[in-house]
Amino acid sequence: MPDDYRFNELYELFRKGEAENACRLLVQMHSRHIALREELTILKLQNRQLREVLGLSENLFLADGVYWLRSSGAPLGPFCPDCYESDGLLLRLERKGACLRCSRCGAVRGRGAMPPHDDGLPAPERRQAHVLRFAR
Repeated sequence: MPDDYRFNELYELFRKGEAENACRLLVQMHSRHIALREELTILKLQNRQLREVLGLSENLFLADGVYWLRSSGAPLGPFCPDCYESDGLLLRLERKGACLRCSRCGAVRGRGAMPPHDDGLPAPERRQAHVLRFAR
């Protein structure tokens, strides 16, 4: 910690009998401790929010012109690509006959999107197995 030397300074003040100066330093150190604790709380919150955003971005994918979200069951969606790409908002598209419409921005998709294949990945993103041959 950058303030560790202050403990030695505090010790020396008490050792020399300068209790008043030691108390002033102790109050300063206490204030600094409170500020650091508040900063740590804020950083923990930001860290959690960033992990949530990262998790969302890893599970969000584009298929048939709309966004889908991988979940433990069937993919969730479809979500409006215009709202997500412009404002970062995941808004579910509403089915209007054969079309999908966003209630926020009014974007219309021509055909009703169907959930992607059972593994949650659209066909072009599916990975094929690679056989690795080893020398004997």
